[in-house]
Amino acid sequence: MNGKDFFAAQRRVETPSGRISYVERGSGPVALFVHGVLLNGYLWRHQLAELGDLRRCIAVDLLAHGHTEAAADQDVSVTANAHMLAQFLDALKIDRSLIREMQTDRSASDIVELIILLAHKMNLKVIAEGIETVRQLERLLELGCEYGQGYFFSQPMEAKAALIFMRQQLAARKSAWKS
Repeated sequence: MNGKDFFAAQRRVETPSGRISYVERGSGPVALFVHGVLLNGYLWRHQLAELGDLRRCIAVDLLAHGHTEAAADQDVSVTANAHMLAQFLDALKIDRSLIREMQTDRSASDIVELIILLAHKMNLKVIAEGIETVRQLERLLELGCEYGQGYFFSQPMEAKAALIFMRQQLAARKSAWKS
């Protein structure tokens, strides 16, 4: 991919960390390309061209690098960039629909795995939304997801009903532990 094509393909997405620049090419399993300090996503232009037929390739510019903007007083540390990457993935609508799709779509499963790995690198716990089946729950547990919510556990309910439900679940677990 030449420079002209790379810069023509550049997109931006708003996140709490700011306006993040990236280039995306292809479909299929996700490959997220992250550069080092004093570089930018342009570094990955050849890999995007080569792998774009096989994978969904995303090259993102870190804070204050390439075309990603940063305020003069903004934290651009490794930790801040790790948070930005998590926000970037959220901004790209990487959400509960991936939980539903991860059983049949390898790229969805790869994205879920990447989100969990990123969160753990930042010493964060992960909550998966939209868990509806045992297979989804088992896969999330294999990937190290700590918390989950969804219809597999319960339908949505009012606060009072949720409190009663949680007390019943706790009582059932306590009696199962004693057995």
